[in-house]
Amino acid sequence: MKLPYFILLLNLLFVRVQAQNNAIEISGTIAGTYNSRMYIFFDGEIKEKISTPITDGKFHFTINRQGPVLARLHLDQKSLLWDVYIEGANMEIACTNEMKIDKDTFNMFFVTAVKGSRTEELKRNFESWLDKLKKSGQDEKAVNEQYYQQLLAVVQNNPGSKVSPYLIGKATSLPIEKLETLTKLVSPALAGTFEVKQAEKLLTRRRYQQEHIVIGDAFKNFALVDKESHTVNLEQYKGRYLYIVLWGSHCAPCIKEQPNIKALFGNKDVEILSISTDRDLSKWITTLSGKDLPWPQALDKNDAIMSYYGIEAIPCHILLDKDGKIFKWDLQLERLENMMAGKELN
Repeated sequence: MKLPYFILLLNLLFVRVQAQNNAIEISGTIAGTYNSRMYIFFDGEIKEKISTPITDGKFHFTINRQGPVLARLHLDQKSLLWDVYIEGANMEIACTNEMKIDKDTFNMFFVTAVKGSRTEELKRNFESWLDKLKKSGQDEKAVNEQYYQQLLAVVQNNPGSKVSPYLIGKATSLPIEKLETLTKLVSPALAGTFEVKQAEKLLTRRRYQQEHIVIGDAFKNFALVDKESHTVNLEQYKGRYLYIVLWGSHCAPCIKEQPNIKALFGNKDVEILSISTDRDLSKWITTLSGKDLPWPQALDKNDAIMSYYGIEAIPCHILLDKDGKIFKWDLQLERLENMMAGKELN
């Protein structure tokens, strides 16, 4: 009768031994100004993040996971996030941080060196090469061709490494045809991993961009709401040019350009509508209450516009003509000002 309990005990011991075998010890250092804790989460699951104290510029994690696994590290409050592949028994991570304090605290957090992960070494070597390429001063076409060829070599040589789909998922400047070629080279054994899912999402966005971002086509009338939760219908703007600015309260470049948008407000040639991609209505309203934004504001809490048009980053600027059709896509403020000055909007 006691045999099942004995088997259960053996299973528990086996699980414990396996967890110990999978344990990854991370020893870290951080220089500069910082708060008291370091945070880490895995495969994009930010809600499952864990933290550890920083003491005298040092921190330590014991991670019971099968490596290599993609970890993201960050500090308290608003912070840059850094991707690091963790694996092996022991790793060392060196970081720096600068706290920028205005109304809020923002951590300019950087991972400067990693030891003990061959997967991370492969990733960082490619990223370092790419950074130098982008700073080389070559034209965009030449940069993208070299980018593709180098990434192609990495994927061909490492089809079973998570780094391959990870880097593909970051290759937002490459055309969809080349992204599809690269994706086909990734080992089927990686299907379902976080990295492959991210690469597939990029491909999906690119397909949506090709299908939906067509100059002269009507801009889709999505379900938007204003601060009072009233429906905002884009049909009401027909008869005038409409400059749509997609933004978010977490987006520093979005906040930075708002004074320039305000300067255009009231121009007889163009209506302005800022559409927030924030998910929380109350937080969005709180953000608006602390800012002087007199032009119309709307919320797309379901990210319908971002999803339908495959938009990859904010701020995003779209100019619709008087019939509500896409006239210009990704039209920066400076270019809009030049168009208005040149009487191009009649």
